[in-house]
Amino acid sequence: MLTRLLSFFFTLIVASANVDAQTASIKADDEVCLNEVIGFEAIFTGTASSYLWDFGDNTTSTQKNPSHKFSSFGTLTVNLTVNFAAGGTTTTTTKTLQVHDLPVVDFSTDNSNFCFFNQDVCIKDNSKMGTTTSGYSSRLILLGDGQSESNTSPIPV
Repeated sequence: MLTRLLSFFFTLIVASANVDAQTASIKADDEVCLNEVIGFEAIFTGTASSYLWDFGDNTTSTQKNPSHKFSSFGTLTVNLTVNFAAGGTTTTTTKTLQVHDLPVVDFSTDNSNFCFFNQDVCIKDNSKMGTTTSGYSSRLILLGDGQSESNTSPIPV
């Protein structure tokens, strides 16, 4: 009888320890551009029975590893609630995400009266950064003849 009682208490303690050790976290990039698809991954210990993602923009998902596209910019908090099979416990974790707006593209030429044959055309980049970005990570100007330029104000073509 004592062995059976000790076995019961040992099982109860191990089950309780497994429930307490269940954790969850979110794996995803810290930044994304407006209307760009970003993937989220639920990282957790234990056996999950369900997931609820709240993307901070009035949309949700119940997938384990959803993808999402944000249609408004700013700093958002993504919440993940994981329900665990063992003991019926639940844990919630968050991730702060910066959604950047897009730059305003604006190119101009030096002269409105030009001929494309045998005449240089100067292109000026008047593009402006979005309100949530501090600099371009890269830019590429396609010139239409198969050439490209990454300068702010390309040389005449």
